[in-house]
Amino acid sequence: METQQNVPVFVKIISVLFYLKSIAFILGGILFMFLGGISLSSLPLLGSFGFILGVVPGMLGVLILAWGLLHFFTGMGLWKGAKWGKTLAIIVSGLYIVLSIVEIVKLGVVDYISLIINTAIIIYLLFFYKDN
Repeated sequence: METQQNVPVFVKIISVLFYLKSIAFILGGILFMFLGGISLSSLPLLGSFGFILGVVPGMLGVLILAWGLLHFFTGMGLWKGAKWGKTLAIIVSGLYIVLSIVEIVKLGVVDYISLIINTAIIIYLLFFYKDN
C-alpha cells in the first residue's frame, strides 16, 4: 500500500487540476447522453434523422464520460502518490500536447495555455518528482 504523506504540494496541485477536468468531462458526458436520449425519444417525429441525432451524441457522451473517469482516476492516483497515477498523468498530458500540435498544424489554432501547462506537468513528473 502506497502512502500519501510524502506527496509534494505541486503534485497535489496537478491532482486537483485533473479532478477539475474530470468534473467538467463527466458533466459534459452526462449532458451529451441526455441530449441523445431526448433526440431518441423524439424518434417518431424526426424519423431516421432523429435516430442519428440521438445515437451520435449518446456515443460521444459515453466517450466523454470515460475520458472524465480517466481524469478522475489520474487525479486520485496522483493525490495518493501512486506510481500508476504518475504514469497516467504523463500519458494524458502527452495526449493533450499531441492534440495541441494537431490544432496548430491542421487548424492554425494555438492553445498556448494547454500546451504550456501539459508540458510543465510532464517535465515536472519526469525530471523533478521522484516517487517512492
